[in-house]
Amino acid sequence: MSVSEFILLFLIFLVVYPYVIYPLIVMGIHYVCKPKPCQQEFEGPWPYVSCIISVFNEEAVIREKLNTLLQSDYPADRLQVFIGSDGSNDSSNAIIDEVSKNDARVVPIFFSNRSGKTSVINALTNKILAIRPASSDHVLIYTDANIYLEPQTLKRLVRGFSKADIAVIDTRIIQRSKGDRGISGTERNYIQLESKLKWMEGRLWGMAMGAFGGCYAVRSNDGCTLPDGLLVDDFYITMQAMMQGGKSITEPSAICFEDITDHMMEEFRRKRRIAAGNFQNLRIFMGRIHQMKFTLAFVFFSHKVLRWLVPVNALIAFAMAWVFSLTSHPQLYPWICCITFILVVMPSIDWIFSKFEIKMQVLRSWSYFLFMNLAVLMGLFRYLQGIQQGTWQPPKRTLNQ
Repeated sequence: MSVSEFILLFLIFLVVYPYVIYPLIVMGIHYVCKPKPCQQEFEGPWPYVSCIISVFNEEAVIREKLNTLLQSDYPADRLQVFIGSDGSNDSSNAIIDEVSKNDARVVPIFFSNRSGKTSVINALTNKILAIRPASSDHVLIYTDANIYLEPQTLKRLVRGFSKADIAVIDTRIIQRSKGDRGISGTERNYIQLESKLKWMEGRLWGMAMGAFGGCYAVRSNDGCTLPDGLLVDDFYITMQAMMQGGKSITEPSAICFEDITDHMMEEFRRKRRIAAGNFQNLRIFMGRIHQMKFTLAFVFFSHKVLRWLVPVNALIAFAMAWVFSLTSHPQLYPWICCITFILVVMPSIDWIFSKFEIKMQVLRSWSYFLFMNLAVLMGLFRYLQGIQQGTWQPPKRTLNQ
């Protein structure tokens, strides 16, 4: 086997490993080890909870979001909601102001100019810690404007901190959509698989690889200040906590709901922004991988790093295979033509079918996988061009309640 052939096979392995081989490894270890579920009965008074919400033009969802927090069965005297409006120019500020006047637990901060989500979160965190310093019985809950909580969610989420080594706890987010002709069904299936994988990572090693970000809890003395311009704060916060020796787990009984889009391009733009933030985190934490415990480095590299690099490795492998088929390995030519057909023609067929509201799940799932990896590639280009500020544009919100 030549060096070039070995490189091609290795690249193919790197494409398959994070999506197939690594999940099977985790499932196998979990099946063999059968870790016992954590006993999460909270004794004594419930911790103080400070919710952090950064919003920009969320008039369609922010009232309902605040209501789901304020109507929680969590002790009212131990719950506050800190919400920062990042230069919103719709009616978000008026709604937030109205709710805060009716319930003193809501503490708003209105920013006149846009500064980015990172700056808003840092400002809210500083205000919170000035009121109630960081401690083991003070929990920060980061949550998005379009995430709705069940009344029991906060208690079920926070009770995991009864174990002193737990630093981060993620919720289970159930995604909803008005329609199912587009990508929403495929997106739900993907998130369910990701949630299962992170749940097993948490149970095995206490290393659930990054909270989903919609709603998750961090013990306040395990929190951190975010770098300026950071786009994906949830992963950064989780990794920082794990590098300090804390554990990250998921709590499936802490249920939230998220209304998601059914449109491919809307989700593509969101994934592209997330991907750019992922490469920010890649640069930060790959430089510190020598400081990680072996298990954390293994999970980080297997679950995240190699998955972020899939589109790059796949493109290089595809180009090499074409060169081989046209030069030294003509027997590969039919296979390469078949792969090209799968890559190009199948998504085109799915697009044509979608115009007639025809959905074939195999075609839709494959199109979703390709487009989302293309979004990762576009996110890489955005990162390489330089990210100056962590501002964002929320997707079109849909209400499915």
